[in-house]
Amino acid sequence: MPNHNLRFLVPFFSALLLAACGGGGSDSTDTKGSSFVLQLVTLRSDSLANTNSAKCQVYYQTGSSNSEGDATYYYATAVTDPAVALYNADGSLSSRLSVDSSGKVQVYDSDVPSGGYLAVTTTTIGQAFTEYNVTALSSSLLGAMTLSVASSNTSGNCVSGTYSAPASSTGYMNINVPGDFSAAPVIYRLDNGVDVTTTASNTKLTLTVYQDHPLLVTAYGHYDSDTGKASDMVGYAFISASALCSQSASCDGVDLVALDQTPAISFLNEDATDNAVLKVVSDSNIYNWQTLAASDTRFGYSDSLASANWYYRANGSYLNWDIARHSAISAPDAGVDVNLLGSLNLSDADPQTSASCSGASFACVTLGGASASQFDYQRTLVSAYSSSGKVYMAMQVLGPAASQVNLPKVVDSSGNLLMSASDLAAGSVTVKLLSASESALFQDQRDDNLGGSDALYYGTVLESLAQQQSLASTLAASDSLRLSRSHSSL
Repeated sequence: MPNHNLRFLVPFFSALLLAACGGGGSDSTDTKGSSFVLQLVTLRSDSLANTNSAKCQVYYQTGSSNSEGDATYYYATAVTDPAVALYNADGSLSSRLSVDSSGKVQVYDSDVPSGGYLAVTTTTIGQAFTEYNVTALSSSLLGAMTLSVASSNTSGNCVSGTYSAPASSTGYMNINVPGDFSAAPVIYRLDNGVDVTTTASNTKLTLTVYQDHPLLVTAYGHYDSDTGKASDMVGYAFISASALCSQSASCDGVDLVALDQTPAISFLNEDATDNAVLKVVSDSNIYNWQTLAASDTRFGYSDSLASANWYYRANGSYLNWDIARHSAISAPDAGVDVNLLGSLNLSDADPQTSASCSGASFACVTLGGASASQFDYQRTLVSAYSSSGKVYMAMQVLGPAASQVNLPKVVDSSGNLLMSASDLAAGSVTVKLLSASESALFQDQRDDNLGGSDALYYGTVLESLAQQQSLASTLAASDSLRLSRSHSSL
């Protein structure tokens, strides 16, 4: 069970929002005014059956499975060992905060410096060096939070809650090709929202469909077996869980719907665009409709989906910047211009870490190569070894996009400086810029830090898995722009 037999410690430092941890207001004995509470935890993993049995809240899910064949779910347990402090806008220390025996930190609004940071630091002592992981949140992002850190000093008691996985049904289905198709499709793509498969057959298919997410079938006229790529989309169908047949021999099936609209599509930055996909959000469900190639001049869809939310997602690079753009399509029948660069003002210049910065008491990162005014938020990730080789620091600062980000002069719980500014400036830096909502900022963090096999050691702002899923369609249909660039002084 999660609070007795913990599978393994997730080796990264993360931060997660939890709306249930509301800030406490002032009372007659509290003269400092309003405050909010940070709950410090660490993330651990187990099967969904075990986490629900122990009534543990689920914060993330990975696609990998354990030895029993179950997906991996992450839950949180309280810790008490991180160092927490407030820093001024120039990076100097404002005050150190105490952590109580239940892993909680009370922060008074009046104590938070304007334009400053709250930073949480964890320490891992190894045989070769000591590692410090730091997440600093700008004052504009602060509120009631539960912060997950890389720590083995845990009570084992999880944050309470449960999670219900989407219900699914498995059955049979035939995909009928009506007479108005000039030729039968050669390949079918099946997307149930979790798994995507392809098949050349359209009869006696065994399908798994989630109750609130109909499966999307897209049919294609051409298929390259060498590359595995399908092209010339000719039709589609949605299959609901209730439409599945219990027996393959007596299944009427579903008719394939022909595409009756073929608007033009063009790539305005073809050389910079590596790939693009046309997506649709229908009844709050997200689907990859069609993978696009720069050679495409048309795409197909049906009038019956004209009222759905359409958008494209394009990825590429320009002047050594990695770029990802999500853009809504207001009128798909009028055609689409895939415009990766838009009005971006970019130059081929790296971000720089410096130990000598105007307005900074410690060190800073200057943006270089991009205009901060074109973005809403910024994630600044700095890492370095000390000149002695005995200390490694990984620091992440989250806040509004800025041409210069002052780094906090991080200290431990006793007030000792962890690394010199010159050592930190001699390391590597990555800047991630985002033009989107605060929710998108935190979702990007979660996917970067927790998704995949190469998890980062930086902070992550989390919500419960159920809250993430409820926001998914809103985030998917909104415009956003992401830029990333790294530089190493080593």
